[in-house]
Amino acid sequence: MKTKKLTFSAVLLALGYVLHAVVPAIFLGMKPDFLLLMMFMGIMIANDFTTTISIILAAGFISASTTTFPGGQIANIVDKIISGLFLYFCYRHLYSSNNVKPFNLILLNAVATLISGSVFLFTALTISGAGLAGFMSLLYVVVLPTAFITGILAGMLYKLINRVAIKSLRI
Repeated sequence: MKTKKLTFSAVLLALGYVLHAVVPAIFLGMKPDFLLLMMFMGIMIANDFTTTISIILAAGFISASTTTFPGGQIANIVDKIISGLFLYFCYRHLYSSNNVKPFNLILLNAVATLISGSVFLFTALTISGAGLAGFMSLLYVVVLPTAFITGILAGMLYKLINRVAIKSLRI
């Protein structure tokens, strides 16, 4: 693991944590997970498996420590692991095929966010014993809009963050 990649990823996670703290709730205390977006940015910039694992675990534990959702502590760690690995392997495929285009990044981040939200809801609702009755409503009201927002923001931020990481930090 390169120290610069890890440090830059830590800065992105800190920014995601701050955004997570200041963004208001959308529905029943649920918030879009901007820490997830910054985790995705860190994974794409690092483009290294060991650094990705570190980013995923850090994001999972930060998210778990700030959640207010019943059963959300374990659910945050599980969803970050699954969605982070999904994004990493898909991005590696796009990167190796020189197919990293804005639309592909938007779609990849939106799908990874949809996976993250679905895994989070399924895990949290199962752990809390609430059953899966509210799964679909929460999926439609919180996860789908968050996936859309994350995809658009990822498309806009990737180029900027990549430029800062490569030119300024010499990653």
